[in-house]
Amino acid sequence: MSLLLDAYQKRDRVAMITFRRREATVLLPPTPSIELAARLLSDLPVGGRTPLSAGLAKGYETLLTQMRREPNLRPLAVLITDGKSNVPLREEVNPMKEALAMAEHLGRDARIHWIVVDTEEAGIVRFELARRIARALGGEYFRIDDLRAADLVKIVSQYTAGRTGPYTTQ
Repeated sequence: MSLLLDAYQKRDRVAMITFRRREATVLLPPTPSIELAARLLSDLPVGGRTPLSAGLAKGYETLLTQMRREPNLRPLAVLITDGKSNVPLREEVNPMKEALAMAEHLGRDARIHWIVVDTEEAGIVRFELARRIARALGGEYFRIDDLRAADLVKIVSQYTAGRTGPYTTQ
């Protein structure tokens, strides 16, 4: 919600893409309607299987569409995940290897700045898969347990400070 408020104040656009079960869905195409984003966020479905590759692909597709419309756009993508990919795009492929390869491919597009927020629960064993995804994307990595809402807003604000034009948060 803090990110949405920050986006509203800067007149930025936000998009929301969910990835669960076997697919990724554009829940909210890029829009300046922060009210709609807030309402959708409050009802955001979570849990179940994770098609991370599909989510990355759908996010990138959404960003590419916007960048074609606005060639000077330099979007910010915020990926919130535990990094556990267990549904591949192609059945014969290891889902985690596929997600890492896709993240590496997407990370080559220097126009997009990636922030990955790791939601993996603390425990005796941590897999650090979201950290690997962030590294492959060439993005910044943060553990959700280490962030307060104000911290994430500050990180986003630092990225967008002094820039003209909108960014997109996913």
